[in-house]
Parts: sequence; C-alpha cells; structure tokens
Amino acid sequence: MACTVLQDLDRQGVLSPPDQLQNGGTPLRLFVTGKALVSGLKDLESKAGSASEQQRQHAFGRINSEVDVALHILRLFAEATSTARDAEDHDLQQLLRAVLPGEIELSIVLLAETIKHKLVDIYGSRLSLRPLGGQWLLEKMQDLGWYQAFLSYLLHRYGMRFIYYGYLQGSIPDHGLDHSKCQGIRCVANNIDKATYVT
Repeated sequence: MACTVLQDLDRQGVLSPPDQLQNGGTPLRLFVTGKALVSGLKDLESKAGSASEQQRQHAFGRINSEVDVALHILRLFAEATSTARDAEDHDLQQLLRAVLPGEIELSIVLLAETIKHKLVDIYGSRLSLRPLGGQWLLEKMQDLGWYQAFLSYLLHRYGMRFIYYGYLQGSIPDHGLDHSKCQGIRCVANNIDKATYVT
C-alpha cells in the first residue's frame, strides 16, 4: 500500500531526492544534528527528578510510545526496501532511498536506541529493546567484509550503536576464516570439523 502511494507520488513528480529539493531556487542543505539531544536529555532527567510517580509514568509511557511509532514506521520501510531488493526492483529501491536516504535511516535508528536506553536510566523502568538494524549500514559493512552472522550477533547483543562503532573502524580483520556456512546469528567459522581435525 505505502509503496503504491509512493509510486503514484513519484509519477506526479511530487517526490525528489533530498539534494534536489528546491527552496526559492536554491537547493536545501539537509542534515541531521544531535546538537540539542544532550541538553534535551539532561532537561528530561532534571524534570523527572522532581516529578511525582504518576507524572514519571505518564512521561515515560508517552515518550516510549512516540519512539515506538517511529520505529514501527522504520520497520515498515525496511520491509519494503528488503522486498524491493529481493524482487530486484531497482526503481522502487531508488524511490524508497530518495524518500529516506540511508544516512537518515541510520540517524533515526541511533537516536531511537539512545532515547530508549536513556529512558531506562532516567525512569528505572525495564524495556524490551527489540534491536533494529539500519539496513543501509549493514549492507555497507558487508561490503567491507563483515559477515552477516557476526553482524546479527552484535546487533542482538549490543545494539546498533556498537555496530556503527565497528563501521567506523573499517574492514573486519581478516583471519582467513570461511563464513560461508554461517547462518542467522550463528557463526561456525571457528568450529572444528571433527572429521578432518588433527590434534
């Protein structure tokens, strides 16, 4: 449904890649900044310290719910992108990336993860932090030699912030291991083949 709407908008010329959007004849400079994030989180923590338990629960529920809505939309986008990739529909892939560039998707994922962890710190409530990977970053890391099973393991164990840190380190150290049989979050590259192993 969402893909059909996007395709209709694209045919009407409503959608444009972010760097082609016009503002009075000059391209807009689009960027995401975390400049206000730290002060905003400190302000939230300060207000929570003097709030009643009912106010704290209300604030926690409201913020958590809003972050969950954003993550739900991002998951729908990731599913649509994955479906387009599997179907080798390059036009739809380009359209989806024009709507939500990979860098922006990653920024939203990292922001949501940061807010969720800070909510636990501020309000002391337990959260089920379902990991959400930025598909764009995971694909870039696979291009650098990181293998899917290891990335999935890191994502489920440590979250996207850890994955991004790994990306900043560059290529994964190559130890000559064969990861072709690794599946899901299970890496078997270091497993010993008992049939061929010699002590």
